[in-house]
Amino acid sequence: MTDLTDDELSGLSANAKALSDGIAKLRGTDAVSVQKSPETERARRGIGLAFVDILYGLAATQVFRSVQSASSPKRISAVGWAYLAVVLALIVLSYVGYHINRVDRNGGWPLGFLNLPFLELAIDVVLVGTYFVMVAEAPGVPTGTPPTARPPSAFLFAILVAVVFGLYLVWDLVDHVIMHATKDDKPCYPLPSDPADRKSFKTCETVRWSVVFLVLVLALLWVVAWQSPTDTECLLLVFGIYLVVFIVYRLYPGTTTTRPPTPPPPT
Repeated sequence: MTDLTDDELSGLSANAKALSDGIAKLRGTDAVSVQKSPETERARRGIGLAFVDILYGLAATQVFRSVQSASSPKRISAVGWAYLAVVLALIVLSYVGYHINRVDRNGGWPLGFLNLPFLELAIDVVLVGTYFVMVAEAPGVPTGTPPTARPPSAFLFAILVAVVFGLYLVWDLVDHVIMHATKDDKPCYPLPSDPADRKSFKTCETVRWSVVFLVLVLALLWVVAWQSPTDTECLLLVFGIYLVVFIVYRLYPGTTTTRPPTPPPPT
């Protein structure tokens, strides 16, 4: 067996590298480049968004199905119509707020198993499930055979609204942690177009705003439990107050857009 010269060794090394590159090209690309491709990242961000979109659509549809499943729409009381309208408004406002938040974050955070974005998705599922319960417990909507309607009341509705705003607060806290979590001075959950300073996102103000409204709806719950309104006029007033609360909550800038303005391109 003869010893190989340096030129022969370098030639063999070059051939081996060329063969390795050829195999890699036949297989497509290496795993690292595939993982970091923009298309893959966009798909990971869109998983939770598409799933929650479907859930919100089903929740809104359930409101109309309640009217359809009623023995006769003419038998739905004024309280029943007002209740369904307020619940539908809550679902729509929540959906719009959720979408604006996701747009600010380029479609959301990359979703994985047992990470914080997955926890956000779980809260979204529980939140939409609460909307389903709200619709199912609508008073004044006669269903079944013989048609029967739940007695007029706002107590269960007030409890579920408090649960909803509690979930809003938990969701905002998780989003705040995701936004500001760092490792080695780098964001744990990067965005495709990250601002230089993430403190410019108004996540802390949004959390405070959610705390204020959670306290407000808990106070309303106490009033409803104390007064226990059952007559039509009082219940319509209660549902009207809640509708105003839902709208004002969404009017705050921190719950609609939290992305800082994009700096102008250098000239």
